[in-house]
Amino acid sequence: MENLLDIGVSDARKKGLRLVIGAVVATVVLEMMMKVGAPNMLGIPPMNPANLVTNILGLPAGHILGTIAHFGLALIVFPIGYLIIAFRHFPGPYLLRGALWGVLLWLGAMVVIVPLAGLPIFFGFGKPMMAALVAHVVYGLILAAIIGKPD
Repeated sequence: MENLLDIGVSDARKKGLRLVIGAVVATVVLEMMMKVGAPNMLGIPPMNPANLVTNILGLPAGHILGTIAHFGLALIVFPIGYLIIAFRHFPGPYLLRGALWGVLLWLGAMVVIVPLAGLPIFFGFGKPMMAALVAHVVYGLILAAIIGKPD
């Protein structure tokens, strides 16, 4: 009997190219929403998720390690996590699974990453919180749409 990780890795191999394309497109869209879309639509400063990581690591804003960590998560860890967890086990159609995955990522960011970076939980419940929610849900939807339906 295969364990959960074996099943997820098997799916990742079958859907490898779509996984890579989905991860890249979803990450680019998330970044654009945080840096361009949210500021223009909500009148907030551009958001830089990589700087949250640099703050956690105690590095100066804009340090390359924050960017590497953020893109490593968005391009590798989260898409594989989607296949292993949401793709295989979340309820409903695959787009709903993607949206729920985005909500789960957002919750993790709001209750773990944001406070560790020295900011108030959920960004103090303001516009940046909502911008991050929308961006993460869109990330999950794009990822799910490009990867496709479970086999």
